[in-house]
Amino acid sequence: MAGKKNGRFAQFRTSAKTRSRNRPAFLALLCIACLMIGLAVGYALVPSPVPDALRAPSMSGSVPVVEESFNDERTVVATPQVDQGQSLVWQGGGTVTSLAVADGSTIESGSSPFAVDEKPVIALYTEAPLYRDLQVGISGKDVGALRDELVRLGYAAQTGDTLHDIFDSSLWWAMAALQQAYGLEQTGVLSMQDVLWLPRQSVVLEDCTLVRGQLAPQAIGTMASSIQSIDLTLPDALAQGERTVTIAGVETTLPEDGHITDEAFLDQVEGTSQFAVWLMTAEEQRSGLDATIRLKEPITALKVPAGSVFSILDGVGCVRHDGDAVPVRLYGSQNGYAMVGLLDNSGTAKLQSVDVADGSSDISCPASAVSE
Repeated sequence: MAGKKNGRFAQFRTSAKTRSRNRPAFLALLCIACLMIGLAVGYALVPSPVPDALRAPSMSGSVPVVEESFNDERTVVATPQVDQGQSLVWQGGGTVTSLAVADGSTIESGSSPFAVDEKPVIALYTEAPLYRDLQVGISGKDVGALRDELVRLGYAAQTGDTLHDIFDSSLWWAMAALQQAYGLEQTGVLSMQDVLWLPRQSVVLEDCTLVRGQLAPQAIGTMASSIQSIDLTLPDALAQGERTVTIAGVETTLPEDGHITDEAFLDQVEGTSQFAVWLMTAEEQRSGLDATIRLKEPITALKVPAGSVFSILDGVGCVRHDGDAVPVRLYGSQNGYAMVGLLDNSGTAKLQSVDVADGSSDISCPASAVSE
């Protein structure tokens, strides 16, 4: 028994000695592993260097000015003004003797949709509604609107502003030519018995109440809902120049006041799925349609750090160059930069760089710059 115990004890001592000899190597390996893990974690936490092209502009010192083509593209809200199914009214009377329209028909200005007592009734659009008979000597906005439409239809020649709203001999001849085209007596007089006023150059008759052989009602049908105009909410401080507007993929020239009445454009917008979805939305839940406006011809703008423009009022401010305030117009911004133009249109020769400093500027912007 004593021999067995001594043997086991000797074996234990041998194993302990072996472990004792291996401990330094194990500790060394453990230290190396910890060091490698630490280096890996440290490398992962150190941010990668930022390429020069992506660095934010310096907030102090002098920064070069860059010229860029700029179309001043903006997204704005467009609000369609929709005529919700109004009645189409004729102010004459008589028996319908021929009929060229039915439910869903389109009535064009200058056409004859029906005849009463064998006399064609002529559909006419005028910007100012027709409400009375017109003849030589009468004046008013309805006369001028009639002249404009007869010019558009090719029956009249445009006159100067002084005669525009006066029914003169030239307008008499234009009316006589229109009457001749439809076989009417050439009186040169516009009679409400002979015309059907249209609120647009063309309208769709959603339901027609005319019946051949019966007395014509005053309300000859209901017009389908249609866009009468579109109003845009335009931002301040737009770059000067002619612009285009795109709504639902349809483009036209943007009027200066943002009020669009171009019927061809309105008809195209009306036929888009975006407008159909907008129209089906409950009226109280409707917001405007998205519209994109941009300069028709891009301009050359100066690209400067946004922080370099100060004393901005009504889209006009200043930048600092060699310690002096230079008046500029603010066109817009892109990726932390301001797009500006010199107010005096002197080019960029005197503005090759701008000064950028932390805090507020210690120089004032000229009064002429902020009052323009």
